[in-house]
This record gives sequence, C-alpha cells and structure tokens, in this order.
Amino acid sequence: MNATIDSFHIEATGVEPLVDALIRLGDRGGKTPVLVTPRSIGLRPMFFEAIAAELIRRTARPVRIDWYRPSVGPAQRFAERFAEPLARRFARRLNRSLTAIGDARIEITDLIGRPAGSGGALVIGYCRDGTGLPSWASPVRLFVAAPGLAVSSQNVRDVTTRSAA
Repeated sequence: MNATIDSFHIEATGVEPLVDALIRLGDRGGKTPVLVTPRSIGLRPMFFEAIAAELIRRTARPVRIDWYRPSVGPAQRFAERFAEPLARRFARRLNRSLTAIGDARIEITDLIGRPAGSGGALVIGYCRDGTGLPSWASPVRLFVAAPGLAVSSQNVRDVTTRSAA
C-alpha cells in the first residue's frame, strides 16, 4: 500500500479522521505514515499533542514521532545553523508536554523509522514537502492546495479563503 493521503479528503471536525488514516497506514498498510507540510507551514505543539493523545487512546501503544530533518547540502548549511537550535528547543518543549499525555515522544532524526507492527511503538514521521522519503514511508500531505483555499507564505500560520472577487 503506497498511497498518498491528501488532507482535503479528511473532514476538519477533529483529529479522528487523520488518526484513522495514520493507524490504517501504520498497522494494516505496513508503512510508516509521514505527515508532510509545505515549507511555509509550521505545526504547533497542540497539533502533535492531540494526535499523540488520540493515537494512545485508540491503540494503547507508545507513539514516536520522527521529525525527519535530513542532512543538507552546502547551500543550506548557513540557514540550518539557525534552524537546528530552534528545532531542538521545539522538540524538548514538546517532549515535556507529550510525556504528560502518555508514552509519546518526538525525535529529530536523519531517517524515519520503519513500522514496528501492531505490537511495538506506533511510528509517525513528520517532514517538509520536497523531502525524499524511504520506500517504507507513505506521505500524508497536510495543507495541500485545495479549491478555494490559499496559503500565504508571508505568515507561517496565515491560512485564508480566497474571495470570489
């Protein structure tokens, strides 16, 4: 099962439909589901907390989020010198809140883990669009272009609806 799931196929009522897709890919599909966002979109800690809490509630298994930040080339190293400490600080803060929820954690990694099967930890990947994924990973694209939706890159969290003008 090497399917791509686009977020506009998932109702915006809560995390349950997304969690359904993550469990389906991870357990029944034998793939590591990877949340993929455009470079202009940053996910907040509350999103990861809600996903982890629902996954733990539904599966009674530990949850590990692999934040896939592969090594960069020479052109990106300068920017990465500033981004890496911010990412590590975000992961430390998020791990404190995930520990309060249950057996969940986020790890910054150079490689997304393989699915552990129904007996091990549920591995969920997270990366930016354009990142190459290993063969055992299946992308779950969030914030894809959908009719009537425009995403501004000027403000990371600015998602607006196009006017009919």
